[in-house]
Amino acid sequence: VHERGERLVKHIKRQLADLNTTALSVLGNNPKPKVAHVEWLAPLMGSGYWIAECVAFAGGEMVHGYPGGHSQTLEKIDLLSNADYIILGPCGFSIERTNEELN
Repeated sequence: VHERGERLVKHIKRQLADLNTTALSVLGNNPKPKVAHVEWLAPLMGSGYWIAECVAFAGGEMVHGYPGGHSQTLEKIDLLSNADYIILGPCGFSIERTNEELN
């Protein structure tokens, strides 16, 4: 089992490195896009932890949150205004529940 785990980790690291290389080639000399990933709608919460790592590997920069950091409660929706992209990914919600929360 230990060897399978090591192979899986190496595979994932290779995929992330490939993603990062592709993202950097697409971005070129352009600034990194600012990304807000929202994982909870009430209260409004930005993401940290592994989501921030994924955004960094994809060439983006988190507006709220950082790799390994805790999710942050955002006091006002205006705090998302600095983002070039806003991704809604409510933790544990179905698509139907997310739609209900948005309405």
